[in-house]
Amino acid sequence: MQKKVIFSWILSLILVAIILSIIDVEKVIQGILKIGLINFVFLSALYSVSFLFRALRWKSILHPMTKISLKDSFLITNTGFFVNALLPARTGEIARAYLLSKKKNLGKIKSFSTVLLDRIIDGLTLFLFFIFAVFLIEIPEEIKKILLIPAVIFIISFFFFLKPDKFKFIGRIFAKMFPSIKGKIKYIFEETKQAGNVFYSEKKELGLILIYSVLIWTIESLVFYFTAQFIGIPLTLFHVFLLIVIVGFATMIPSAPSYVGTFEAGFVLFFLAFGLNQNSAISMGILIHLIQTVVIMVLGLISIHKLNISFKSISKINFNEIKNKIKGN
Repeated sequence: MQKKVIFSWILSLILVAIILSIIDVEKVIQGILKIGLINFVFLSALYSVSFLFRALRWKSILHPMTKISLKDSFLITNTGFFVNALLPARTGEIARAYLLSKKKNLGKIKSFSTVLLDRIIDGLTLFLFFIFAVFLIEIPEEIKKILLIPAVIFIISFFFFLKPDKFKFIGRIFAKMFPSIKGKIKYIFEETKQAGNVFYSEKKELGLILIYSVLIWTIESLVFYFTAQFIGIPLTLFHVFLLIVIVGFATMIPSAPSYVGTFEAGFVLFFLAFGLNQNSAISMGILIHLIQTVVIMVLGLISIHKLNISFKSISKINFNEIKNKIKGN
């Protein structure tokens, strides 16, 4: 088993244990039951819309390299999230790249780089939401310091796609250390460079990517906001912008399937930083997590059916096998 997978499970179990030690389970359940079935269905429907914009964004990212239909982009995106809900360590990103490479006969490294770029744009959009929140609410210094690290990582990652030639010195260092993979390193840089061409393509495509990104995270913010209102947690929309940034960055850490532990930890961190009740944090976190999981599972099952992929084959996906296929040319 991959060390990364082991780490993911251990991290999630530790976080779950810590969370259980600081909450009152009965009060958490009472908070969850406040939502009501109609509100739950409404929030699920609202969250579902974000996947349409995710598909549209990925379609625009792929535009300089290959043409993909909105239907295929939607189905493959849904499948990637579905695999993430079933398997640890964000295996869905690799599965998504693998499905794209098979569907469009696109190089596997290039396919993976478009998925990675898609996630980096998510991180940059969250960073913009954080900047927006900074000017509207008073944010504890501890939160600012915690968010600074992932923000810097995503900014550097973004510039790597924008100007990969500027980072070739890293490739040269690895090539000297491992001469046998010198050709592979050069290949990876060239493929990544092509994925970054989206920033030099038509301004229309770049504008659409930015619009879709804002819409995706605005919809998710509204799901967070309405959930808080429905169960009686006094959060403003501006506080929700910060909350979704924290949770968004937290779930980018490799964890157990469906981001168990890291997702709820983001809520606890935010609520404790603002002096709010941790039981309310977990009630809200579990509710939103449940909403997201239900939507992802429903869309995922529909998508694997449309893509003619069996549930059995999805459930038996091997992390190492897919990773090796992506590394292969």
